[in-house]
Amino acid sequence: MQLATSSSRIQLNGDIREFDTTGTFVGSFGTTLANVSDPRGIVFCPVTVDQDGDGIEDQIDRTLDGTTDQSAVASNDFTTQPLGGMTFRSLRDRADLQVSVQAQLPSDGVLIRAGGGGVGTAKVKMCNGHHLFVLLADGDEGQFLCGSLQIQVSTGPIEIMVSDSAMVTVPAGATVTVTEDPANPGMFSVENSAGSPEIEISLDANAGTTVQVPAGATVTVTEDPANPGVFTVENGVGSTAPITVMTPSGPVVVPPGGNAMVVVLIPIPTLPQWGMILLTLSLLTLATWQLAARPVVIETGASRALAGLPIRSQWFTSLLLGQGLATVGLVLYAVLVGPLVPHDGLGGFLAGLLLGVLVEGYHRGR
Repeated sequence: MQLATSSSRIQLNGDIREFDTTGTFVGSFGTTLANVSDPRGIVFCPVTVDQDGDGIEDQIDRTLDGTTDQSAVASNDFTTQPLGGMTFRSLRDRADLQVSVQAQLPSDGVLIRAGGGGVGTAKVKMCNGHHLFVLLADGDEGQFLCGSLQIQVSTGPIEIMVSDSAMVTVPAGATVTVTEDPANPGMFSVENSAGSPEIEISLDANAGTTVQVPAGATVTVTEDPANPGVFTVENGVGSTAPITVMTPSGPVVVPPGGNAMVVVLIPIPTLPQWGMILLTLSLLTLATWQLAARPVVIETGASRALAGLPIRSQWFTSLLLGQGLATVGLVLYAVLVGPLVPHDGLGGFLAGLLLGVLVEGYHRGR
């Protein structure tokens, strides 16, 4: 890497060395930023060394306790303990992206980037919290520092998963601190630094209920462990601006020092989900018939007539009736609830199967 017209510096085996333009070794400057001051005013820019190619810079490529060097073997854990820091954790899912983790001297944080042009979402576990997963898409970049998790996003937005249902979306240019309560896994706070753009906290997977946090505000969110989906959202006394809780019924403005109770409704199953539920019930019905000594045999009216047996039922007819009823249900859903999407057809088909099984069961029980 060229640092000036007269020389360049690279980092080899943890030692920063300077070479002139002909490649001749000039001198060694040790391993820390403080040791590379140069009276000639050459600007230092370290070159990341990653000899095992796992995306984690060698000097922080260690086990979580910092005792075992993993710089020569592909791994997922990183820690700044060797540099006197306390930022650590691991790459949990790289998806189809190239994820890199670099030390941030003289700070003890790390710089995490995702690139490579993939379309997936990488997942990085940070610090010692219950959740605190960082979700990165292609091109995302941010600096992270443990203690409470401090995040400064260069390119984003970057999402921080803080619970099973809550997500913090941090846009580019924002600096945010996320704190978990070890004694209460359902409680977390988010501080948006002065001068940052507004951030958003989603309290449900469908983003139907969100908290808009402006610069200078600190929000504490607590989910009732006895009533999942019931949240208390508090705007800190020291906040300098109100927060806004966006709910399906309208916005709720919470001033500094105030709080609001939010109930996030558990969404009803989608049509495909209902279909799978109904299919499971169909299989349970068939199994019950078997246990009740009523074997499940697909018979037609013609086969029973040839055998001299009375015509009891016809599977094909029952299934057709079931599909017809399911189609009527789809039409009513489209009229009364909302437009259908392609996978709703699968849910309707599976529902028709169950209805057909129920009709056939009725015939057999007569």
